[in-house]
Amino acid sequence: MNRTRRWAILGHRGIVIGAVLCLALISGGLLTYRAAFVGGGPEAGPTSVMLALGLLIVYAAVGGVAGRATGLDFTTAVGEGTRIGAVIGAVWLVSHTIEVFADGTTLLSLLFFGTVFLLFGFAGLVGTRRTGRIGVGVLAAVWAAMSSSLILVIYGFLLAYLFIGRMAAIEAPDFARSGMHDAAAFTVANTTFSAGSHLLEAPAIAAGLGMIGSLAGRVCYFRRSAAMPSSRT
Repeated sequence: MNRTRRWAILGHRGIVIGAVLCLALISGGLLTYRAAFVGGGPEAGPTSVMLALGLLIVYAAVGGVAGRATGLDFTTAVGEGTRIGAVIGAVWLVSHTIEVFADGTTLLSLLFFGTVFLLFGFAGLVGTRRTGRIGVGVLAAVWAAMSSSLILVIYGFLLAYLFIGRMAAIEAPDFARSGMHDAAAFTVANTTFSAGSHLLEAPAIAAGLGMIGSLAGRVCYFRRSAAMPSSRT
């Protein structure tokens, strides 16, 4: 079994496990802090909860379908997407840790976001460079976004639950404007809203940046293909 195949197996299993774990973390928070379901306004409320839960169900279903799919192109996309997604997930973890515990600056946050966006494009480049197919590159980028998003959401909820006092202090101004009376419930509601937003937006952004990277990968693929006959003569 080659490395790409191993990453692909890890990828589709990881998506299912990660989505189920996220569902458990969100559900546990909502059961413990029931006011979190109502939230503090149109953003953090029932709509955001249903969005997050619905997206996680979709993620789990996608991971399950991917586990039964075959084909070299699909394996390449999922394998490369998982591998690069793990790197992106590590970037997200560092970024979120600094944001929570070190009051990271806007400039530093922009640096982390820029790195993630470049990696989305790189995933597209790698997928297409290996196969010559733009669709493979775009799928690799989207898969990288999905896998890294689950890593961030799991970590985000763990931090929210373990350091709920710290999170409540950070979110105090928003809590004051929310009209809620339970700071812990507001933290859970706000974390759920952030999770749903990230799960929705990251794959969409990755698809666009992955397309750009895929176009570059297509050029590299054809250049390499054109150079191969001359290298054998």
